[in-house]
Amino acid sequence: MRYSHRIAEMAAVLALGLSIRARCQPDGSDTWPTLHRDNVRSGHTSQRLAGPLERKWFRSFVEEMIGPRCEAIIADGLCFVGTYSGNLYALDCRDGSTAWRFAADGPIGHSPCYAEGKIFFAADSGFEHGSVYCLSAKDGKPAWRYTAAAGFWTSPATDGERIYLGDRSGVFHCIDAATGKAAWTFRAGAMILKPASIAAAPADGDARIVFAAEDMHVYCLTATGRLVWKSPKLAGLSLRDAAPTLWAGKVVVRTNPPRPFHMSLHEGLRLVCGIQRALPLDPDEDKVFPGITTNQYFLRRTDRRERAENEGVRRYLAENPQSRTWFTFGLDDGREPWIAPVMYTAGLHNPPSPPCFHPTTGDLYTFHPTALGVYCDGVSQVGVGIGKVDPKTGYVTNISHAEGDRVPGYYAGMTMIADETSALSLMDQFLVSTHQGAVGGVDLVTRKLRTLHG
Repeated sequence: MRYSHRIAEMAAVLALGLSIRARCQPDGSDTWPTLHRDNVRSGHTSQRLAGPLERKWFRSFVEEMIGPRCEAIIADGLCFVGTYSGNLYALDCRDGSTAWRFAADGPIGHSPCYAEGKIFFAADSGFEHGSVYCLSAKDGKPAWRYTAAAGFWTSPATDGERIYLGDRSGVFHCIDAATGKAAWTFRAGAMILKPASIAAAPADGDARIVFAAEDMHVYCLTATGRLVWKSPKLAGLSLRDAAPTLWAGKVVVRTNPPRPFHMSLHEGLRLVCGIQRALPLDPDEDKVFPGITTNQYFLRRTDRRERAENEGVRRYLAENPQSRTWFTFGLDDGREPWIAPVMYTAGLHNPPSPPCFHPTTGDLYTFHPTALGVYCDGVSQVGVGIGKVDPKTGYVTNISHAEGDRVPGYYAGMTMIADETSALSLMDQFLVSTHQGAVGGVDLVTRKLRTLHG
């Protein structure tokens, strides 16, 4: 099946990603210590590779399988990855060889995390048993093991002093990172398949821990386990896999739609094309690109058309809340500041890939359906672009790329596809898209596209 194939091919994706990240930090000065690199899940690194890249080494884990939600964790010159066979591997970033391997008591379904010479990860032995492990990152020697009454299928988060993650019975655990003893627990309304994110302490002096459960609620707790807020029940089928994005004092989460996959995938395309067709053409500023696809009305971006698209999509989502798959909440109070005009894009009916953002500039980027810019290749009848979300209004500005071999704004080297999952991350001011074995991106300063590999 297609989804099973995606899991199996993660071996190739992982090996490519490892070699790229290993080359990023040959002296060990840079790391990718946790899911999406930091506890706010920015997906950003300050280092940048010029490319083109070549594969430095390759490790296949097809027989053990790696979860498609996993990211490789890089620290101390090693790369850490867990498998469904229950093995946590530490691979030498120089050549991909196994530095050490640790056998857990069940499948490892998500990424580990690293802090201060320790590697933390969770395993799932069923609904009645799960374990969290702390190992020495240098040699894999166990420091402690924490057991719970249900399996784990999430990536741990740590602030260096405590470990935070939820289990499949709906219990959220806070564990002392030094001793492996329980600090506190909190019960949500359903199983927890979404990793937690951690925000720095606000004025009241207590950090915020944000996660979500399969009851379709987002929870915000203090670092001492007190509930700060709980979101309304969100539209969608699941909140699994990606951690909340903590950006500009806000929490961003994605869900997958309850409607059939292709109906959901093309809903946004029909909407944005309909909005643009209804807007009269201005001969002085509008340019229509015919013949690119059979069912897309594709135009050059203008302020007028972008404003119409933002307003039209936002109005549609307000009137059709079941179609929402992007949700934003205030980190302090859990209130929605606005409805982001972002429709469902891709993921084979999984929740879409999370956005990424630049911690210094605050600029956040996401995939979104649009009739004003296409980065999509392979299933090009679906108009998917890349946009920057305004933290004050939620409106999306399309990131149009410079003119290349094809018309401006149309695919000319960006790695992306419309119906499967692509991942966004940032190398300083270079936006990277990874899909299967291919890596490409756009320079956010020059707007030039570049194929890095594949």
